[in-house]
Amino acid sequence: GLTITRDTACSFDFAKGELNALVFIDLTVRPTTPDRVIALASSYAGQDTDLKPFYATQLFETADEGNSFTKISGTIDKTLLGETVDIAPSDDQRIYLSMVRNAGQIDRQGVLLVSKDHGKTFAEKPIPLEGTESAPFLAGVDLTNPDRLYVRTSNGTDKPSRLLVSDDAGQTFRTIFTGA
Repeated sequence: GLTITRDTACSFDFAKGELNALVFIDLTVRPTTPDRVIALASSYAGQDTDLKPFYATQLFETADEGNSFTKISGTIDKTLLGETVDIAPSDDQRIYLSMVRNAGQIDRQGVLLVSKDHGKTFAEKPIPLEGTESAPFLAGVDLTNPDRLYVRTSNGTDKPSRLLVSDDAGQTFRTIFTGA
């Protein structure tokens, strides 16, 4: 479920309704509208006939500080496991999701989903993973340019991870830092 605190973390309440049965991975808020939060739920949902896992992924939004939530995304590809969600501070329609296809497998792929219509539709873009990198994570979206985003990769202990940047809403990425 999704828990909410309204008293500087002295007590927590679960969000109401169907949200209690979901696994929430990440959430994001636009600094100019802190009462509006977008939350990403993504979890294992079974296997297909080839024993490949599939996932249930959905975006929810609150506009009233967590008193109520509504679904804001259409169907998201069931082969993708959600990792992170972020919004563009300068474009209230732009939502980015980092995902993994074939999570936990040798042939895993990093994926960026880009919505320019507040989650109604998404365009899929590849995020290049190298070597043993396991997943991409959104690190931030530029404050004034909704097309510039930063993504970090996850890797095993003592293995290099990278910080990537895209200046074209995920069409292309370049590595700006590599570190252990």
